[in-house]
Amino acid sequence: MDREKLEKQFEEEMRRVYRNVKEAYRAPNYLLQAIEERGGFEVARTLMDKLHPSETFNALWEIKRLDLSVEALVLKEPWRQLFEQKHLDKAEKRLRDCGFDPYKSGNHEPC
Repeated sequence: MDREKLEKQFEEEMRRVYRNVKEAYRAPNYLLQAIEERGGFEVARTLMDKLHPSETFNALWEIKRLDLSVEALVLKEPWRQLFEQKHLDKAEKRLRDCGFDPYKSGNHEPC
């Protein structure tokens, strides 16, 4: 599959994640607006470049739903091939630091 097609599919997956987060929490409208303006891949990459996790990530940790985080999404196949290793490493570290095993359902520990 070519990269452009994969990025478009990833963007659809980001919209689905947004809807799931909105259902489980109160997903901020700016996330959907950013996806619409810049694309799902660019938004995810920007979030991975930030020094600290987003407010949404922290809120998802509080309700024990890090499985809905962008960090968890970028680590899944086939999406992980879109990202640089530094982004994958940061996503995995954030999740593991919060007691969440991104490769299986895990317990949440204080983050």
